[in-house]
Amino acid sequence: LLIMINILKVLLLFSVFAFFSCNKKEIEDRSITWGKYTLMEIEANEPVDINLDGVKHTDLKKEIGTLNTCALFLYGNKYPSVDLLWPEPLINQQKLLQELPCHYSEGMKIDYVNVSIQYYVDIKSDTPNRYVLNRGQKIANDASVYTFEYPEKMIVNTDKQVICFETTQTFLTQEGCKSVLLKVRFGLVH
Repeated sequence: LLIMINILKVLLLFSVFAFFSCNKKEIEDRSITWGKYTLMEIEANEPVDINLDGVKHTDLKKEIGTLNTCALFLYGNKYPSVDLLWPEPLINQQKLLQELPCHYSEGMKIDYVNVSIQYYVDIKSDTPNRYVLNRGQKIANDASVYTFEYPEKMIVNTDKQVICFETTQTFLTQEGCKSVLLKVRFGLVH
């Protein structure tokens, strides 16, 4: 009887080990794909006229041309990081990454230039096909003033190979500075 109980214990331990080994393999098979992701979609919570043409949109790709060249680079190494190329305003061809003026003046020229914003990230797995990239330390600390609020977290869906996040950005409109909630989705470049 004692031998039978020991055999059952060994079989039970072996079954538990085999179960967790299969789950680990499944997670590894669906792990994060490192590399370049391009902007697929960006939606504002309310219509805004950022390009000052008199027409308001929630699809900000219709407002800022440089959004079409945005990219997100996901680097996986000892210290995983995200490098986000994102548009920041350049007012009257002056210095980039400075505080926005409070009011719009007639004839003011506003261009948007993609800048690199890099952060280390802490990666947590929600499910076998979903990971959360929690914002860590900024890689290059500088005195730049960003209108874009780097998100606290990004969600990676490994089945769809997309990275999504919500954040805010402040824009200068004809009505003045306006902070807008953004829903953003990037897709892996194949």
